[in-house]
Amino acid sequence: MKKYLSLILKDLIIMKNNLPFTALIIVGVPLLFLTTAPMGTGLAAFTMTYILALYMSVQSLAYYESKYRKAESAVNAAPYPRKAIVISRYIFLLLIYLVSLSVYVILSLAIPYLETLTVAEALIAFFIGSLMLGVLQPLTYRFGIEKTRYINMVVMVGIGVGFPYLVKAVTGGKIRFDFLSSLSPVVIGCVALLLSLIVLAVSALVSISVYKKKDFS
Repeated sequence: MKKYLSLILKDLIIMKNNLPFTALIIVGVPLLFLTTAPMGTGLAAFTMTYILALYMSVQSLAYYESKYRKAESAVNAAPYPRKAIVISRYIFLLLIYLVSLSVYVILSLAIPYLETLTVAEALIAFFIGSLMLGVLQPLTYRFGIEKTRYINMVVMVGIGVGFPYLVKAVTGGKIRFDFLSSLSPVVIGCVALLLSLIVLAVSALVSISVYKKKDFS
């Protein structure tokens, strides 16, 4: 456990320069949704908050590691197995979810017009973020931030442009999920959590395989 804490602290130090901006995203995005009716649903506001904060964290870590290659080489020379380095990165990025969720809950309790989250909605947002993390992290390990910048650009444009329209379509009744109405929130939440864990487990295994083959000489 101590080695994981050390590696998580290392990631925190790496992205310290971007922490204020990440914090601004976590606090500011829910507030922006207050002025964007009918998009002020709890699920939409929190999902966008989490995805943007997660994306910023993934990119910041990849950028600084590519910029300071000697530091990454030094970490790999330390008595840390590469598997632990990868797993600690996933744990660190999962902490982004916990922080984002905690801040959103506090804001929703303090601000009357910001809708609160149900447990099922929180887990659905976690699943959406897990899909993004599950794809981006192995690609970043495999190709580096420079070669994946176009993929990242597509992801951000897709999120920025497509997500608001999707929310409007759902809230306006143009897209309906009637089949979900027959399922209880408990079932929906459990399925979302299970799928999230499967996606993250597969992604971590792929990332470990890729990272073990990287040459830091």
